[in-house]
Amino acid sequence: MIPRARGAASRLLEEAAGYKLRVENEAKGNASRFEQVLTQYQRAPEVTRQRLYLDAQEQIMSSVSKVVVDQKGGNSLLYLPLDKLLSATGAGNAPATPNVQPVSPTALPELDANSQRSRDAFRSRDRESR
Repeated sequence: MIPRARGAASRLLEEAAGYKLRVENEAKGNASRFEQVLTQYQRAPEVTRQRLYLDAQEQIMSSVSKVVVDQKGGNSLLYLPLDKLLSATGAGNAPATPNVQPVSPTALPELDANSQRSRDAFRSRDRESR
């Protein structure tokens, strides 16, 4: 019984020492990363701030399956239901065609001149990029 208790105590001491080492190394790594970011921030604050923001957004958005695209200065908002498209394909096995309902021109709201011009400019930019 005594050797078993000594073995258990020895195991607990080794686990505690391992935990201590892991926590210390993690803290040192975090401090080192912070110092590297601080150095870059002192050189170029705006660029570093923007990069940190983009990294955070990338990390957050990597688990999101819905996309909303907003055209600056326009009144249109585009919603891409990627989650439904992916589930329709059976998790990416075969490409599926989404159900697209045609819209009659009478069902479309009237566009003012500014929004029509911005849409035409957007279409011409889209053709140029192809």
